[in-house]
Amino acid sequence: PTRVDQLVTHKWLMYSPDGDGRAENIDLTGPERTLYDGIFRSGNIVVYSNNVQSLRGACASGAGLCMLPCFTAAPLVAVGQLQRLLGQFLKVRIPVWALTQQRRSDSRKVQLVIDALKGVSLD
Repeated sequence: PTRVDQLVTHKWLMYSPDGDGRAENIDLTGPERTLYDGIFRSGNIVVYSNNVQSLRGACASGAGLCMLPCFTAAPLVAVGQLQRLLGQFLKVRIPVWALTQQRRSDSRKVQLVIDALKGVSLD
C-alpha cells in the first residue's frame, strides 16, 4: 500500500481495550482516526485482543496487519519479521500514566522509572 486508505482492504488484527471490538475510547485524530474508522466499517477484522503481545505474534505469523506500539514492534522490525507501513502518515500518540502509592520507601524507585519513560522515544 502507498496510501492510508489502501490499508483498509487488508485483514486486520485490532487492539481493543476490553477485547470485545469496541474502540471508542481510543483517542485518535486525522489520518489515524480515518483509518481506524474505515477498518471497523470494512468488516476485515479477523482478531480482537486487549493484549499487544498476542497481536504482535499473530501479525508476525502473517495473520494480518496490526497497529502496534513501537516499543512492542521494534524488536521484530529490527530482525525483519515485521515491517512498518506508511509510518510517515501514522503516528499515534497515546498517553502513559504512572499510578503510584504514596509510600516514601518507593518514591525514588518510582521516580527513576518515570524519568526513564520520559526520555523514551517511540519513533
